[in-house]
Amino acid sequence: YLNQFLARTNNIELNIFSRPCSMKFRDVFLGTLVLTLIILSIFPMRGLYKITNLDNYFSAETIQGFWWNAKFQNVSFNSSLVGDAIITFRPVELIKGKLAIHSQIEGAHLNIEAIVGLSIKGYNFIEGLKLKARPIKKYKNSKLIYQPISKLDANINYFTFNEQGCLQITGSGTGEFIDELGLFSNNVKIYIDMNCYKKNLELNFYSTKKIVEGKILIRPNLSYAMDAKSNKLSLKLREISKLR
Repeated sequence: YLNQFLARTNNIELNIFSRPCSMKFRDVFLGTLVLTLIILSIFPMRGLYKITNLDNYFSAETIQGFWWNAKFQNVSFNSSLVGDAIITFRPVELIKGKLAIHSQIEGAHLNIEAIVGLSIKGYNFIEGLKLKARPIKKYKNSKLIYQPISKLDANINYFTFNEQGCLQITGSGTGEFIDELGLFSNNVKIYIDMNCYKKNLELNFYSTKKIVEGKILIRPNLSYAMDAKSNKLSLKLREISKLR
């Protein structure tokens, strides 16, 4: 009986000394986890902007907020002012296996809103893109530089792509050509369809009565080729040649 009593006493002593160790380890682990989450949640976007070298792609006068919700004021691409940008992390997309942010750019001549992200399957995507562009008038030596497009509106429901090129796209748009030469009675409104063709992004545009039509082929390296024709312009040129 004495041996059994001593054995039980030893077990009780071991349990007493082992519990605080396990509890201490758990407390340290939970404390470290909470501290890490707090640090990550309050990590400023300005710090992430510097660490990831985003300044190589665009610049901003001021950056406010955290990595999951930030505002960029006076954003510029290649020294061209675009406007203000707001980005918001979307944690709900993680359930779908996607890492995504909601981005919005507002400027005097450009408005863009879209969900941009990366899928665990290895492709990039853009969803629900709404674009409204009104090109800025540019001058050289006090003379207005001719720009063929006066406005552009586009809606892209879904666009997926990777390093090899375009995978899938569903979207459409409208635009307007400025007729500075007086070849047409009015500025020409065009309609745009989008699709993927051999890993290239293909934009097919046309107007009513086939005044102008053509396509723009954008390659994975962002170089592009444009092919356009106009039945009405051909008729105008024929009339001019007859007069001569």
